[in-house]
Amino acid sequence: MKICYGRAEMEHSMKIVLLITLVSLLAQELVHGTPQNKPVGGKRAGKGKAVKAVDNVGQCPKRGKAVPVNANKSLNETQDAALAEINKHRSEYEAPALGPETGLFSNAQKCAEYYAERGIFGDNSCPYSNGAGEVVRGCKGAEQWNVFDYGKKAIEKWMDQAKDFDYSKPSFSDATKCFTQLVWKGSKNFGFGCACKKGNLAAVGLFEPAGNTLTDFVANVVKPINNNTLFNKVNGKYKEKLFTYSQILAFLKEPDGDKHQQWNPRCFGEAKEVYQQEALNLHNFYRAKHLTPAVALNASLNALAIQCANYYVEKGIIDHSCPHKNATITGENLFSSKGSWIAEDFAKIAVDTWYNEGNEYDYDKPVYSKKTGNFTQLVWAYTRELGFGYSKSNDYYVAVALYNPKGNARGHFENNGLSP
Repeated sequence: MKICYGRAEMEHSMKIVLLITLVSLLAQELVHGTPQNKPVGGKRAGKGKAVKAVDNVGQCPKRGKAVPVNANKSLNETQDAALAEINKHRSEYEAPALGPETGLFSNAQKCAEYYAERGIFGDNSCPYSNGAGEVVRGCKGAEQWNVFDYGKKAIEKWMDQAKDFDYSKPSFSDATKCFTQLVWKGSKNFGFGCACKKGNLAAVGLFEPAGNTLTDFVANVVKPINNNTLFNKVNGKYKEKLFTYSQILAFLKEPDGDKHQQWNPRCFGEAKEVYQQEALNLHNFYRAKHLTPAVALNASLNALAIQCANYYVEKGIIDHSCPHKNATITGENLFSSKGSWIAEDFAKIAVDTWYNEGNEYDYDKPVYSKKTGNFTQLVWAYTRELGFGYSKSNDYYVAVALYNPKGNARGHFENNGLSP
């Protein structure tokens, strides 16, 4: 069974949402232009050491009036901003969001202080990296910069290397090694440090597992989202959206009804049960309102969600203790109630209940809250896969949704819960 939003009223509402989206985004691009993916090409090194990537720029560029090193922004703010910025870029290259790792943050800061103390940034000699993938940027003339601004500049410069990466022959290159480590799909955790010593500034990013392994570029560095994908400009930056102009226009021309079942560009994943398809459709209907990418059903997650539902029904309480899921990488939404329902209706009640938590969400202060945690996981932009399970015993019903990658990650809320 492969259907998308089977109900007529849902189709009509979706058309309204997409029509508004299309008009809004077209207006934005008339004013701001479409974000461009620059042509790729350039030198490639046939061999190279994996993981170590250094971008040494010599003298710091002039920035005008001198600013004290720690003015306005603390080191923790600098590190949190770096994590959020890098994950925003990774989402454009279909790479999973990195998790913050306390040990990596500590080691990255030690490396930044090490390089700044020495004033030598290109020898990959930091004794604290411990085999992690490492990107480094350093310069002299630190009186012109504070660490927060320089941390942002370092990430911009590392990402600028993307213009020289050749996707037709993906391989290691000195010219692109910082960029490829930043978007390496296999990396899971991240730490960032930025330091000023003796008039020198250094920024260091550490990644685990390390990227830039010579034989794995095809699987780990992919082309960014296509130029004709809808984007929303937020704080001067473009964010990935779900639908292309041609897909929206084609959909708007269709009458309500069964033809809609063939349209959704992200309608993949076979549902063994009708209630699972109902849950998927409703998830993607709500996610579209927030212009976050659709999720796809995953058969393994479906099976685990059913196991978890059976577990909670037997236990008689939902407490996020299911032993069948991997809590480290999988998000979980739970709903239970007493009564009498058919499975599809109960799935709809569960998803509606989770989404309605959004009425309490403060978009001006995007942080985690127990009151809105199910909602933020449901619309979390970096999540790509869904599993849904249902179980009952007498009049006690339980619904479980599992998400991969998991949402509600510290430091990521600003980029994962757009106001509808």
